[in-house]
Amino acid sequence: MRPAITGLENTVRCDVLVIGSGIAGTYAATVAAESGADVVMLTKTKLMSGSTRWAQGGIAFPLDEHDVASHTNDTVVAGRGLTDRHTAESLIEESLHHLERLKEKGVIFDTELGLEGGHSRARVKHVGGDRTGYFVLDMLQKSMPERVLVYEDTVAYHLIGYNASIFGALAFSSVDPRVRMKVLASATIIATGGSGQLFEVTTNPAESTGDGFALAYRAGAVLRDMELIQFHPTALKDGTLISEACRGEGALLYNSNGERFMERYDPAMELAPRDVVAQAISDQIRQGYSVYLDLSPISGFEDKFPFIADRLKSLGLINDLGRVPIAPAAHYFMGGIASSPNGETTLKNLFCAGEVASTAFHGANRLASNSLLEGLVTGSRAALSALATSKLPVISQEDKSDLATVVEPASAISEIKSLSQRHLSYQREEEGITSALRKFDNFTTSTSRPLTRQSIEATNLLDVARVVAIGALKRRESRGGHFRSDFPHPSNSPYHILQSINSDPISTPLDGAQPL
Repeated sequence: MRPAITGLENTVRCDVLVIGSGIAGTYAATVAAESGADVVMLTKTKLMSGSTRWAQGGIAFPLDEHDVASHTNDTVVAGRGLTDRHTAESLIEESLHHLERLKEKGVIFDTELGLEGGHSRARVKHVGGDRTGYFVLDMLQKSMPERVLVYEDTVAYHLIGYNASIFGALAFSSVDPRVRMKVLASATIIATGGSGQLFEVTTNPAESTGDGFALAYRAGAVLRDMELIQFHPTALKDGTLISEACRGEGALLYNSNGERFMERYDPAMELAPRDVVAQAISDQIRQGYSVYLDLSPISGFEDKFPFIADRLKSLGLINDLGRVPIAPAAHYFMGGIASSPNGETTLKNLFCAGEVASTAFHGANRLASNSLLEGLVTGSRAALSALATSKLPVISQEDKSDLATVVEPASAISEIKSLSQRHLSYQREEEGITSALRKFDNFTTSTSRPLTRQSIEATNLLDVARVVAIGALKRRESRGGHFRSDFPHPSNSPYHILQSINSDPISTPLDGAQPL
């Protein structure tokens, strides 16, 4: 529930402000409210929104405490040198506690465990076959405490900050942009997911426009490794995801010559980590082949993957051989707001959780089905960190900061997506990146501030496009989700790339100074 908003200018006060309503935001709000905090949640569409509800693969909980070390090792190997082992082990170990909490809240997991790419054993739990994200999020939201005040169709567009501290956010109604809201909060948690809509082909929903990245960046927070983006190897041309679990159940990859080509790229073949499979498929496409996923080896396909089966039937894409045309699609940001494993950012009172956060858990390439696990653990940790903040200080009356300019939205979004798809997707090189960056810098902005959802999303996408391009240009190597055709190999020493609106981008070795 939420209180009535009757005027055009409204002020709301709370202990914790949560921006975003996916698994990380919902769980953070729940943990904070169950601990006695007054919580306000802002979501720019409806409560059930974001990428969580589309998560097909499941949640990769360790089998038990004895499996933590193996799960950690799988995560570190997949991360290509940028996963922090201690962080990974800590999050994976704690996830067992949250698994029990989900069960207590009524989540019933399927009995069969799934094997997915990069995992050394079957450990992925599902709910409702290939609709895990939807059912888990639905149960969490139905059990969310009443003291969480949810404002749907509300666009947060600016963080209220003073002296490197954050005290809430400015927002407006996407239904009637004249209706404004100032939320003053002791602590603010960003849990807005990623930015798949930066690209023309993505598995992400329409609302995934990098809002949290842009909010934090404009407020002065440090972003880390924003160029590290995972492209899911098996998606339809419209971005519909064909779950990794299909390959775990026996689906095979073929090119248009009828060859199983994965043996040329990795001994694990179809069950190699996502970065390997995506680059193998893109290499086949670059050679002029089409690529297909053969679903016929899966016993009981329609029962195990009802959503995918219905989608394929509706599109008429499955042929007599059971082979579906696929290609990589933008899927997940490994980079994000630089944060500690407990959700602290470089700005006081600002926390983050889930995909929007860069904790060094995923490294340069996320292990399959680790995302919902991370959302639960970091959502809880961010809430507990937020609860440790002091009560809301007096806001200086002199602090009247606001978003200065917005992008003219008429054709901006489609052009940003087109440039990013051509130059910032799974094949990158210096000339293309530089060309895209030059064009991003020439986009028209306006000081007349036509605040609409579209104009804010265009502004956010442009901010994200710039930092991705700058990071991609500065990372002169190929690692995980980042592939440079002009630098096709990883450097000898892994490093992070840090960006802030207040300073030039820097690269820092893993044993060098980190922002947190």
